[in-house]
Amino acid sequence: MLNTKSIVAVDIGNSRIKLLYNNLFKGFEIQSQWENMLLNYLDKLSTDQTLLYYSSVNPKIEIEFLELCTSKDNLVVNSISNLLRKQNFIDTSSIQGIGNDRLLGLIGALRYSDFPIITLDFGSAITINFANDGKCIGGAILPGAITQINSLAKMSESLKVNDFNISGAFYGNNTSDAIMSGIYLSCAGAVEKALEKAESQFGSEFTKNIYATGGLAHLFADKIEIKQKINYKPNLVLEGIYKLITTSEKQ
Repeated sequence: MLNTKSIVAVDIGNSRIKLLYNNLFKGFEIQSQWENMLLNYLDKLSTDQTLLYYSSVNPKIEIEFLELCTSKDNLVVNSISNLLRKQNFIDTSSIQGIGNDRLLGLIGALRYSDFPIITLDFGSAITINFANDGKCIGGAILPGAITQINSLAKMSESLKVNDFNISGAFYGNNTSDAIMSGIYLSCAGAVEKALEKAESQFGSEFTKNIYATGGLAHLFADKIEIKQKINYKPNLVLEGIYKLITTSEKQ
């Protein structure tokens, strides 16, 4: 049987690298010196053979990441894509172009409940993903909060915001706060509308299992104004990787 202590799950995103090892989470911002921080992290892994499975939406950083991993003799590095092609948790045959991160999030949610499942991933993009009766039926994608901030900043220096946070008010009394309020309303409002539409079309049972994940999920999970509970699970992609690996080893 596979020893889960010998597995490292890695999610390479647009702004962060997230790792799960021995049930402990670690994240690195992709900025200066991230390579040194990653090497220090890898040095602390077990000296025994360790399986590293990764998912990536960032081809440039993925190449650099793999180059660093090859310097560690104890690491056996694999892309999760091979296991995803063989997985039978969720049928995606009726849709086109679903990214690995979206599918892994849905698979990770299956650790907590059966279908129907809705995942809300608050990252560089916000993805809203629906699955029922063993099938992914699609979803919605919109620019995430930080992406919107960066887009406005490129248009004008006067629209620049240094950080994103959510205040108690739905309005701002200066430009920076007004931008943050508007972006929050656009993100939260889109999610609320999508869930409202889902319940209207498929019934209230369809929205009983909702999971929020991703880097900004902690800011939104308890502020989305719907009657259903939103479960905050920050590492669903990593948990999806774990579920795929451990299941494949048992087969």
